[in-house]
Amino acid sequence: MNRLAYQLIVDKKIKRQIAILSVLSSQKYPATLEDLSEHIGASERTISNDIYQLIEIAPPEVKIKITPKIGITLVCDPSFLISDFILELAENNPVFEILDNLFNGVVETIEDYSERLFISESTLRQKLLVLKKVLREYQLELSLTPLALTGDEINIRCFFFSYYRNSSNKSFMMPEENQVNLHSTVIDTFKKHENGSLYSDYR
Repeated sequence: MNRLAYQLIVDKKIKRQIAILSVLSSQKYPATLEDLSEHIGASERTISNDIYQLIEIAPPEVKIKITPKIGITLVCDPSFLISDFILELAENNPVFEILDNLFNGVVETIEDYSERLFISESTLRQKLLVLKKVLREYQLELSLTPLALTGDEINIRCFFFSYYRNSSNKSFMMPEENQVNLHSTVIDTFKKHENGSLYSDYR
C-alpha cells in the first residue's frame, strides 16, 4: 500500500493495525510494545489490543508471536504477501469506494452513499474531511453536491495516477489491446523523432 492510500484510511484502528504490520514486517529483531507505541503514536495498551485483534483475524499464513521479555515478531509463509493482508484490512474504507466511483464517472450524492454504505450523513462528511485534506496537496477540492473532484485536469490525473499506482491489487487494471497498441505507437514515435529513451508503462 502506498503512502497516499494509507493517508486516505479513515478508521484509526485499521490505520494503527496496518502500521503495526508494516513495522513488524520490516523489523529484523522482535519489537517491544514500547517501540511500537513510540513509532505509531498510541498507548501501549491500545497497541496491545490491536495486536491481539490482529492475531484473531490474521489468515493462517500470518503468525504474530508475543514472547515475554523479548518482544513481538511477525512470521509469514514464504508464499504469502503481507500486503495482501494489509489490503484486506483496508478494503472496507468508504473513501476507496467513493474514489473508484469518481474515477469511473459515477455521479452520486452524500445521501446516496450514506444510504448504500449504512453510514450517517454526518459521519460520512467527517470521513470525507480526510479526503479533502489529501486533495489539497494536489490543489484539488471535493464538491459535495454531488460528489466530484474539482480543479485542473492535469492535477486530477496526477492524483488518480498516484492513488492507483500501488494502492491495491484492484488498481492493476489490465489494458485493452487497442490501448497497448496506442501506448507502443506513442513510445516508438517519441524514440524515432527525439532520438531519446522514455520509460513508461500502461498506467
